[in-house]
Amino acid sequence: MTHIFSAEIKADGKQFLITFPDVPEAITGADTMEETKQEALDALVTALGEYARSGKAMPKASPTKQGQVGIRIPALMIAKLDLMAAMKKQDISGAQLARRLKTTDTTVRRILDFNHRSHIDQVEDALSAIGHVLEISTRAA
Repeated sequence: MTHIFSAEIKADGKQFLITFPDVPEAITGADTMEETKQEALDALVTALGEYARSGKAMPKASPTKQGQVGIRIPALMIAKLDLMAAMKKQDISGAQLARRLKTTDTTVRRILDFNHRSHIDQVEDALSAIGHVLEISTRAA
């Protein structure tokens, strides 16, 4: 999955509105361009989380076109989305994952919570418990 989603920003008087052609559920806005970009990431991650929770196919990110901006998903969120999608595909509940990790349901809920700043090694351990490997790569910007 590409982790940079194209977004279109429109100015309407004093408000900015941002939408994602590949993720129509992600719509937000704010008073300034900077606030709009910050809100955009929250809207995008929330919408992608709903895709993962519901078992819907994750949308593919189209290349950013002229006039659009790219919104990058942070690595921790990518790992959490992949974990949720793998759990859904294998029909593994949070309670089952907790048993595999020998931890509590609360800990697993925190690992899956986008608003909780989990440690990447916790997500990596959870992926491993369901037969997945977390791979990270970098490239020049």
